[in-house]
Amino acid sequence: MKKQYYILLISILMITINSPAQPQQTASITMPLNIKDKVPNRPIGLFVDGSRGKKILDYKKRLIILDFMTSSCTSCLASIPKLEYLQKKYGYIVKIFPVAYESKAIMGKTLSSVGALKNNILDYVVEDSTWKQYFPHQTVPHAVWILDGQVKAITIGEYIKEETIQKMLDDVQLDLPVKNDFLKFDYSKPIALRYPDSIKSLNVLMGYLPDADTKFGESLDSATGQLRSYMINANILPMYFHILSNSRLLPLMKKERVELLVKNKSRLEYDPALDLFEEDWRIRNAYSFERIFYAAQSKEERSAMILADLDQFFHLKTSMNKRKRMVWTVSETAGQEPGDANTLVSDFVFFADLNRDLPPILNVTKKGRKMIGGVWNTFEELQALLKRSNLKVEKEMSLIDVFVVEDAD
Repeated sequence: MKKQYYILLISILMITINSPAQPQQTASITMPLNIKDKVPNRPIGLFVDGSRGKKILDYKKRLIILDFMTSSCTSCLASIPKLEYLQKKYGYIVKIFPVAYESKAIMGKTLSSVGALKNNILDYVVEDSTWKQYFPHQTVPHAVWILDGQVKAITIGEYIKEETIQKMLDDVQLDLPVKNDFLKFDYSKPIALRYPDSIKSLNVLMGYLPDADTKFGESLDSATGQLRSYMINANILPMYFHILSNSRLLPLMKKERVELLVKNKSRLEYDPALDLFEEDWRIRNAYSFERIFYAAQSKEERSAMILADLDQFFHLKTSMNKRKRMVWTVSETAGQEPGDANTLVSDFVFFADLNRDLPPILNVTKKGRKMIGGVWNTFEELQALLKRSNLKVEKEMSLIDVFVVEDAD
């Protein structure tokens, strides 16, 4: 009996020794990561100087910001001085990583060209193939906020500011809009059927729809003949400008072409003195509109009906009126059109007028007039360029079409 007992004991030991060790169960990390998810302690990656960083949570900073960028993103490059200032100010508790998928050579050349690597205090992550999988995106800047090892926010780059960082460190409850580049929204379906609780009037005016981008459009139901006109997540003035452009050629509606005669301008235009972030203002003052036309109307008739709807919804009285404004006027001199002229003056003036920093630019030359194109930056350079084509530009007060907005009451 004792011999049999020893044989059984030895057999059990042999089975135990030869059995493969069971792996330790660990919590799986989902991809992509979302708000409130824990961040895996993965190596941060390769830096632009050729060195390699530690694991992300080994930096022992309470707040980590991954600021995704590219070499072609001008706003990303323009924000570098701001990031350097914030890193210097909060370096004891905050770590900011600009992250790019591009090669060390490409990013190094770009950062050097803008002076970002001179006296650099930021660790630029390059050739990233890890973090973009955890935080997929299509546009940059794309900022990921990691507080105490947990994803706290995913925002546009505008929110990387001292005020936001301080509030996050102070555990202030922040309701930051989540940047999502992969929204799924079926623009072919009437929004009234999808969001009945969001309807603000019988004319189907709704508030901001969080799962949709800004979009303007029309769709025709061939079966019923119904035409649906819609504007999704648009602010008030752009809604008017879109409808006006359906029935007339509308120039860029820069500040000189808009006159606001209303008591409350804050819902019509962004004021940095009232709102820290323009994105917050845009969302708070965004609307979604839909109108279905059951009978055949011309585009002009439909536009007039929608403009009346908007006036009613927003308690406004709007109109296009002539107002005197300081403008730049392009006209012909006594000379002839040059033989080598290859640019329509109308096209040249149209694109020049797209510069919001310049006053309205008017073209009073004859139809089809051509000129020699070129690059210019100042009024004097424009004068010299136009002179080559026997044209001139003058600063003068002139009557132009202005969109006037008044309170309806």
